[in-house]
Parts: sequence; structure tokens; C-alpha cells
Amino acid sequence: MEEQSDEAAFQDCNRVGPDDGRAALFRAAIVVGRPVVLARPVVIAGVAHGAIDFDVTPETTEVYVDGAMRGQVDDFDGFPDKLYLRAGTHVIALKTPGGEKVSRKVKIVAGHEINLKLELGGGESEPEAGAGG
Repeated sequence: MEEQSDEAAFQDCNRVGPDDGRAALFRAAIVVGRPVVLARPVVIAGVAHGAIDFDVTPETTEVYVDGAMRGQVDDFDGFPDKLYLRAGTHVIALKTPGGEKVSRKVKIVAGHEINLKLELGGGESEPEAGAGG
């Protein structure tokens, strides 16, 4: 399997509409910076961790890591509130209040931080063609 650069970590993300099956109107402008070395190493339970710093709108978008909800993006939007994860590959999923979902595998490197900028536009839904309304 070919490795993707960290800059492209969210470029080919999976996006789906709201849970109710209606078509969704949204657009995503995704920018993921290169990993940078953390100013202070973060060690939790004796294990070095990496971090993701979220700059995502809307701020009430939910964050899931490997299927478990960890909070809202506003909880992880900068110092000291970042999402700290063990080194390795994790599935990061985001779900807006409007039901839009974005997910991607991200490689976390111990002692490094990824800055993730994601603008999830709209989140509004419209009935599919042929539906009354």
C-alpha cells in the first residue's frame, strides 16, 4: 500500500450526507500542514504521543477516533487543548450537527503535531429528486 504524505492526509476523505439518507449540500476545503515537533514531548502512561490541532468549522463538529467519540473540535483547537494520540495510524472521523461526515486514516508520529484546517460548509440537507417538498 502506498504511503500518503501528511499534507494529503485528509485530501481523499470519505464524505457522506446526513444519517437520514437525504442528499447533502456541502463543500470541504481541507488543509493539513506538515507535522511539526512539539515544543514539549507529551508522555501519557509512559508512552510518547503525537497531537492534532483542529481548526475546523463548525466548532460543534464531533470528533471520533477509531470509532469512539472524543469530544467536539472546539475541545481540541489549540494550546493546551489538542487531541493527543499514541503513535500509529488512527481513523479520525468528524460529524457536523447537520449530519455531514468526513473520515480518514491519519498517521500520528510521537512528539509531532499535525495542524488540521477543515471548513465544512452548509451541512444543510435537501430532499432527493422526486421527493415532495
